[in-house]
Amino acid sequence: EESCRISLSDLWKEAKRNQHVETKASISLARDYVMSYMYSCCRCRIAITEGSWRKKLADFGLQASSVRGYLENYGHTIVPLSEYFAESGYNTRELEATYRAGANAIPEHVALGLDIERPEWQSKISKAFESRSVVVVRAPSGQGKSTVCYRWLIDRNSVSGVFLLNGISPDNAPEIAAALRGLAAQGDDVYAYLEAGPSAGWVELCTEISRLNHSNLKLLVSVREDDASRAGYDSSRTGSTDVFLRFSRQEASELYARYETSLFPSFESAWNAFGGEGPLLEFIYSLNNKTTLRQKLE
Repeated sequence: EESCRISLSDLWKEAKRNQHVETKASISLARDYVMSYMYSCCRCRIAITEGSWRKKLADFGLQASSVRGYLENYGHTIVPLSEYFAESGYNTRELEATYRAGANAIPEHVALGLDIERPEWQSKISKAFESRSVVVVRAPSGQGKSTVCYRWLIDRNSVSGVFLLNGISPDNAPEIAAALRGLAAQGDDVYAYLEAGPSAGWVELCTEISRLNHSNLKLLVSVREDDASRAGYDSSRTGSTDVFLRFSRQEASELYARYETSLFPSFESAWNAFGGEGPLLEFIYSLNNKTTLRQKLE
C-alpha cells in the first residue's frame, strides 16, 4: 500500500510539473479524474505504465473539450434531428403546399414522404462514406440537395445519432468537431449534417473531421457550387468526397406520377414545357403553376 501511495503521488506531481495541456483547463477536475483511475488500478493490481498514464491524460482532455463544446452549442449550433419529430400534429396539407411551391426542404417534408427517394443518389452517398468520413453533396440551387441529404439521414437505422449543424464559423469549428468526436467516442454511430454557405467555417470543420478519421463519425454537407467556390473548398485539401447532384428525366417522371396536375395531360407535355433540363424545384413548381418559378422570382 505504501509503495502504491508513493507511486500515485509521484504520478500526480509529474503531471503538474510537466503542465500537461490536457489538465491545464481544470486542475481540480483532472486531479479527481486521474486519482480515481490510479486508485482503481491499485485496487485491481493493474500496472500503470508511462504509455497508459499519458493516454489517460489525453482521454481526460478529449472528454473535457467534448463536453464543453457540446454544452456550449447544444440546441442552437448542434441540434438532434429527433427534436424535429418530437411533437406530433403536423399540418400535412400546409407542408405539402409549401414543398410544392418550391420552399427549401425541412426534415418534416421528408418525414411525411413528400419527396421522391432518388435511390441513385442515396446509393452514391453511402458508397462515398465507405472510404471517407466527410461527404459533400454539390449542386446548383434548386436541385434538391437538402432533400436528398435529409432522406439519407432519416433512412438510417435510428435518428437518435443524427445531428443538424448550423452557424458554423472559423471560430467555433474546432469546438463543434470536439463535441462530435466526444459523441462518437461513446461507440454509437454519429451522423452530422450541415447546409453550408459561403463562409469558410464549414471547410475547416470538414478538414478537422477528416483528420480525426473516426470510424463511426460521419459528416454530410450540402452546398451550392458557387458557395463552395466562395468558401475556398477543395476536396483534395479537406480529405472529403464530392457527390455532384443532378436532376434527371427519370426523376422528373416519378415526380409527375406522384403529383396530380391539371396543367399537363402527360409527362411528355410537362417535360417539354419545362425545357428538358433545369432544377428539380423549378419542375415541381411548374406542375401546378402556369408561370415558371424563375418568372415568379423575377
